[in-house]
Amino acid sequence: MSKYARDPIAEAAVYVSYEPLDDQRIERLRVVLASGEVAGFAQPTPLLEIAIESRFGDETGSSARQRVGGYAVVSQDGRQRVQVRRDACVYSVLRPYPGWEQFAAEAARWFDLLQYRELSLTAIGTRYINHLELPDSEPVERYLRTYPELSHDLPQVVYNQYARFELPYPDEQSGVLTIQEGYVRVQDGQEAVDRFLLDLDLRLNAKPGEALSSLLPKIHDDKNRAFEACITEEMRNLIR
Repeated sequence: MSKYARDPIAEAAVYVSYEPLDDQRIERLRVVLASGEVAGFAQPTPLLEIAIESRFGDETGSSARQRVGGYAVVSQDGRQRVQVRRDACVYSVLRPYPGWEQFAAEAARWFDLLQYRELSLTAIGTRYINHLELPDSEPVERYLRTYPELSHDLPQVVYNQYARFELPYPDEQSGVLTIQEGYVRVQDGQEAVDRFLLDLDLRLNAKPGEALSSLLPKIHDDKNRAFEACITEEMRNLIR
């Protein structure tokens, strides 16, 4: 389970990226998703993409066609989703977050089922979308250590905001951390409320032949360090 009693995680995802697949391999993965091994999930639905073809020479021009770029399955309760695309496979779960051990085990089960070892793995990533409840009329810096700051010569009342940061993490060779922040309107029971979005997407490069079992613990630790680096002790007290 999470270390925080008032867990802010609204959605968690883990994904593997690989060299693009051809149509034949995509169809093989659809068959796997449609098999009886996937209990509690609906039949796969196609994920469509637009392919643009350009022509040069005597007949210069371009044309677009729609094709199947992958498939998705959703659990019967709507909380779990698996997407298989030409260049990535994503497993995600909505709140309540089950804890890293169960979440990672279920993701690994799906990746094994989809025979990821036969693919040319290029990266592994994890994305955590957090909805933080910040007290009204309090400065953001009291709760967050990573945030966009307005000049004090401007009004400090903000109706809306959005910020995106991309940085090498944990170093230039290892991967990229993308942080997105802003205010979002979410449903809390029967009521729509404002929450502060802290969206962390960490992508680590995979070395040839590197095992998923060695990458999962590393990305978990790096993700936790990134989250803790973005919040203050006051925020920790609010979600404990």
